[in-house]
Amino acid sequence: MNKILTAFLFLLSISHVAFAQFGSNVPADNQCLIGADAAQRDIENGKARLLLVGGIAPKIYGNEDAFEQKYGVSYHDYGCMPPSPLACLSAYNREVFIHLEKVYGHQWKEEIRDDVIGLQSYLTPFSKIFGG
Repeated sequence: MNKILTAFLFLLSISHVAFAQFGSNVPADNQCLIGADAAQRDIENGKARLLLVGGIAPKIYGNEDAFEQKYGVSYHDYGCMPPSPLACLSAYNREVFIHLEKVYGHQWKEEIRDDVIGLQSYLTPFSKIFGG
């Protein structure tokens, strides 16, 4: 019984870390290891990335290399351990989406992987109006 209680208390103590990482509130960019500010720096330095969290077994699509060459961005999959909350990674990607739209118009939207973090909310018209 003592081992079960100890295990339960341990899991309870670390659960807030796991759930906090995937929260929907956007932290201030200075709390993000990778966020909107980092995206702006990467864009200026020609090193923009599209961030993914693909889990244990990453997916690879046939058109990734062509997309990366054509649009000058690379895909970066963190697997199941993102370095920042998903809201921060979404903020990073949003800056890259805005950059792609300014430089290439709308064509990139038809060629991008659909599992890029934040893409679906960016493409949804209401998210642009309400900031979601």
